[in-house]
Amino acid sequence: MEQFKCDTVDEKCARVFCDAIRTFTENPENIENLESYLSSNFTKWMKVWANSPEGIASELHTFANMI
Repeated sequence: MEQFKCDTVDEKCARVFCDAIRTFTENPENIENLESYLSSNFTKWMKVWANSPEGIASELHTFANMI
């Protein structure tokens, strides 16, 4: 999965993270997909993919924009 390179957490990662939340509101099925995935993989997801501001922003962006 693509990781966003964030120079500052307050600007770039926060924007990507919040944009993903906005996208989830337009595509509720994608948040259901994320919940389903996390129900079996939450610990691994946190350790491997969502262990940094860049990682969690990228992950939420990816799930929010699934078709």
